[in-house]
Amino acid sequence: MEEANRQPEERRGAMAEGRGAMRAGFAVCLGLAAALAPPPSGAAAAEAAPPIVDVDWLKPRVCRPPVVVLDLRRSVRNFEAEHIPCAVHSDYYKDGWRSSGNMIPPAARLEALIGGLGIGADSHVVLATAALDEFSAAEVARVWTIFRWLGHDAVSILEGGVGAWTADWENDIDVGPSAPEPAEFRAAPRAGIVATRADAEAALAAGVPLVDMRPNDHFLGVNTSPALARPGTIPGAVNLPMSWIVVDAGLRFRRADDLRRLWRAAGVPLDGPQILFCNSGLESSVGWFAAAVLLGNPEARLYDGSLAEWSADPALPMEAKIPLGGR
Repeated sequence: MEEANRQPEERRGAMAEGRGAMRAGFAVCLGLAAALAPPPSGAAAAEAAPPIVDVDWLKPRVCRPPVVVLDLRRSVRNFEAEHIPCAVHSDYYKDGWRSSGNMIPPAARLEALIGGLGIGADSHVVLATAALDEFSAAEVARVWTIFRWLGHDAVSILEGGVGAWTADWENDIDVGPSAPEPAEFRAAPRAGIVATRADAEAALAAGVPLVDMRPNDHFLGVNTSPALARPGTIPGAVNLPMSWIVVDAGLRFRRADDLRRLWRAAGVPLDGPQILFCNSGLESSVGWFAAAVLLGNPEARLYDGSLAEWSADPALPMEAKIPLGGR
């Protein structure tokens, strides 16, 4: 599915390259004012990193330390055709952001990856991508979650992604590859974010809410993913599809008031212990970002192995609410 997801963006590659070349002709003139503008004041530079920032927030900070824009688009070709000035590129699927089973890699491996992107302990990372499908938001939420798990709090998601930046022709753009100077990044993994299979088993036994973030047909067992050994869900889980959390499968997260309505509609508590899961950690990263950060529930956790791990153990229960034969 990942290759299929890449194809639409690759087909747009030639168009993006042409547009990037034309826009690059304006770069010096249009970027001059931004280049000469004073950096944010000490108080502004020291402010806590908001989980979501918009283009207006980014404009006076782009190309100014400590901000590092990390472009997570699936196509390096489109990145090189046009990107936010001074951004660095990394492909979530190819560059080491996931280990076997799509789980979070060891901290030491992530330290090398992130440091190689020029991101250090003092960097404020702004994550951006292109809105291709509902998994675009999942990819940035997953990387945001990884940074927080590593103990790095200065990380934000650019609302609307790269498209929100390039939509304004007054915004400067860069072309070509990125060549970041390596930095030292040291992780301090924190507890309370990632749940293990044992945690999920204990939650099931104790009646702690388990929240399935997948589409409803997967929750019911009507359809399934190749990553799963068995269809269905964990018995007693409730369904809150990831697609509810972002607006129209794009890169804009719903506001807290709307999220509260959706949590109530799905029967998910707004506070207290709960474990969110999906197939392999992508959709549930969106759920954890919404529950723990946007709704402020510190007891929400993400089951990293999710159903890819759970369904592989025949001793663990699975429930297909609409059992079908003939798979």
